[in-house]
Amino acid sequence: MRRKGASMQRIANMLGHFKNPYDAMSEEERSERERTIREEEEQMRRREYLRRLDYARIPERYKAAELADCLGEVQRYAQDVLDGGDGWMLLVGANGRGKTHQACAVLRHVARKMRGRFCTMQGILDECKDTFGRPESAESVKRRYISEPFLVIDDLGKEQATEWSLPLIFAIINGRYNRCKPTMFTTNMDANGLLAHLVRSGERTMADSVLSRVLTAERVAVEGVDRRRRHG
Repeated sequence: MRRKGASMQRIANMLGHFKNPYDAMSEEERSERERTIREEEEQMRRREYLRRLDYARIPERYKAAELADCLGEVQRYAQDVLDGGDGWMLLVGANGRGKTHQACAVLRHVARKMRGRFCTMQGILDECKDTFGRPESAESVKRRYISEPFLVIDDLGKEQATEWSLPLIFAIINGRYNRCKPTMFTTNMDANGLLAHLVRSGERTMADSVLSRVLTAERVAVEGVDRRRRHG
């Protein structure tokens, strides 16, 4: 026991020789060091944010979209997703009313903390087709979009609804629904228009299943003048 006690004392004496450099700093030096640390942390956060924005694939026209320009419901939704919410939102309105602008503003806001991606359903289908004859499979593309932490699906209803594509559309929307993944849609069609579009594939039951899940989203009407025509 004495040997053990002596060993512990020697260790304590050795540790006593090590001084915390921070303790030797003056108040001004400490303040400067803390300021440097804060700046480095802010730069790191900024780099991460820019990486997430690059990953998001926001179209060039909407890269400066600001949440402050959005409807109140859209602003609240963006903050809810940022805070960990898993809700869905469906922006509905005629062409040129700013639906895509608002969706991209939400995506830019969410990118402060989490990864997200902008896409169209037709774009996803095209990615699946492009895997034919390549190592990556349509299944892996599907899984990737199902698992995205946040997803904006723009212009729902513009994709080709076929016997081949409808099961993929259903799988992606159902997969995100079951996994409670926050998702935002834009469309210029009402519920009847979307259903009529989807049933062109000839599969009414699956079309109903897609629509029933989409319509669980909070629906927000985006109105006003056609911005594209207003700006020439």
